[in-house]
Amino acid sequence: MGRIVLLAPGEHIKKQGEKLRETLENKDNLEIRISHMEAAVWQARGMDKKQVDILIARGDTARLLKESGLPFPVVDIGITDDSIVQCIMKAEEISGAEEPFIGIVGMETFIERVKSFFKILRSKVTLYEAQSGSNIQEMVNKAKRDGVKVLIGGDLVCRYAKAAGLKCVMTGTTYELVEKAYNSALDLQHSIEIERKKAEEMNTIFNTVTDAIISLNEEGRITTMNKRAENILDKAGITYQGQPVERLFGEEKSKLIWEAMEKGRSNNGITVDIQEKTYAMNIVPIRVDSKNKGVIVTFSSVYELQKMETKIRKGMYLKGNTADYTFADIKGRSEAFNHTINLAKTFAPLQSSVLIIGQTGTGKEMFAQSIHNSSDRRDGPFVAVNCGSIPDNLIESELFGYVDGAFTGAKKGGKMGLFELAHNGTIFLDEISEMNLQGQVRLLRVIQEQQIRRVGSDMVIPVNVRIIAACNTNLKQMVEEHRFRKDLYYRLSVLVLQLPELKKRQGDVGLLADFFLEDYNKKFGKNIKLSQDGREAMEQLEWDGNIRQLRNFCERICAVCPKAEADKQFIYDNYKSSYFFEQLDFYQEKEESIGKKKEITREGLEELLKKHKGNKSKAASELGVSRTTLWKYLKEMNL
Repeated sequence: MGRIVLLAPGEHIKKQGEKLRETLENKDNLEIRISHMEAAVWQARGMDKKQVDILIARGDTARLLKESGLPFPVVDIGITDDSIVQCIMKAEEISGAEEPFIGIVGMETFIERVKSFFKILRSKVTLYEAQSGSNIQEMVNKAKRDGVKVLIGGDLVCRYAKAAGLKCVMTGTTYELVEKAYNSALDLQHSIEIERKKAEEMNTIFNTVTDAIISLNEEGRITTMNKRAENILDKAGITYQGQPVERLFGEEKSKLIWEAMEKGRSNNGITVDIQEKTYAMNIVPIRVDSKNKGVIVTFSSVYELQKMETKIRKGMYLKGNTADYTFADIKGRSEAFNHTINLAKTFAPLQSSVLIIGQTGTGKEMFAQSIHNSSDRRDGPFVAVNCGSIPDNLIESELFGYVDGAFTGAKKGGKMGLFELAHNGTIFLDEISEMNLQGQVRLLRVIQEQQIRRVGSDMVIPVNVRIIAACNTNLKQMVEEHRFRKDLYYRLSVLVLQLPELKKRQGDVGLLADFFLEDYNKKFGKNIKLSQDGREAMEQLEWDGNIRQLRNFCERICAVCPKAEADKQFIYDNYKSSYFFEQLDFYQEKEESIGKKKEITREGLEELLKKHKGNKSKAASELGVSRTTLWKYLKEMNL
């Protein structure tokens, strides 16, 4: 914010200004300088627009300042009718003559103002109009030659009159007039500040928007462009100032701009190549009083629009559509684990589909998220879909979306499908084996054509999605049984990742148990650890639920263990109470199972199953083992 400058023609007004400044709360807002007429104009030209807001001057000095094309508003102190009358009466009084000869010297504005008093003047009055400040002295000397006894004028007139031996009455500028002029300047200053802030806001918006903006007048010539436009064009905006639109966009694109201007209709979504990059151009006509006064042309980088679209999609559906895990979160050191993790890292930077095969609880989604986060799609969405949880009649609408009114109960306005949400990212199709044949056909088409069509729509939407599928069944066998499409299977199995069961990851159970316990210790505020024999017991137990079962069991240990260490007996007791319900001695079963196994034969098991008509619970009870152990025997003997 700048200051208000009072340009006083002499000491009299300067003193009035200083008196006013002493009453101000912000004294720095009023600067006082002595300057008059052309000298005042010259001085004002050297002022900094950032430091000065408004000028205050009087009479002809104010008029000259206004006519000089300065960037500052000018407030005229003015002179009242009463002060002019008072000056004439005082001149008559000091003349000492019955019919005094009075002269009034001033510039055009002041002289014109005095003429209105001629009809009421008793004295002989002659007006001397100075053309500029430089010939005021000449006018004073002329008045003396004419026989004038008393002069009326400003500070400069009175100085010259005194030097010439003439009496002089100074046209008065009262304190009230100076104060009134300052208050008017203050109101104007506040308005200027408001407009300045608005202009700065608009300028900031104009130059910080991601779109390039160019305005053209009704003659099709460029008037302004923002910084973004200058950067894209690699030219300073002034280079194109006043140039015809054809120079910038060429004849073909310019025709579209002229068409929008002439018809008064917007023309959006036009592609244009500038500096070997593609932009989307929009043309919007400027209408004033129903007349076309030009156009605004904006253009955006198609690449940036695609990035923004991905970011918006990700932001709108952030919850549940991001990948949290990386390869660093997957723990293990066994040979089987290292082979699997290295293979997954090899797959990550590729764009091909991945099929992850593994039993329940082996960490298929963790691997899928880690592959996504190690790919160039890491900034895109990760959309996880459990195909087994979606009813067959809704699989298409969930995956591909639907339009308004596509079916009874459809959401008003339609709904975006999961494939659209995954655009420029990854979609994880868990339990892909549970997808019905109709859904498989649609999925195959999406993979082949990289586009989807919402249910009830005839419009196709391009999508860029990497597919990672997962299953815990033999998908190849399902193909042979005609329960899964062969062509889709080969599309999905470009890269295959088979996750090992936990029992095949020798040494990893203890490592994972320590890791899980550390995590739950933090949550529960405890410090539970495994004893050496407790860790050995964990390694020997069967974890049919794999890592998920092991994690849940570690949560139980941390929650209920009464001591600082969980030993072998505590582990066995809790394992039994968690996963077995037969009234058996668990330790005896565990310790004697090797001996029992030696006595069990294929023929014996076949006879036992026949005896109990295939009831495995009864067969296990007669053997004195758990159902899990019986299943293990049957598997080993191919029964």
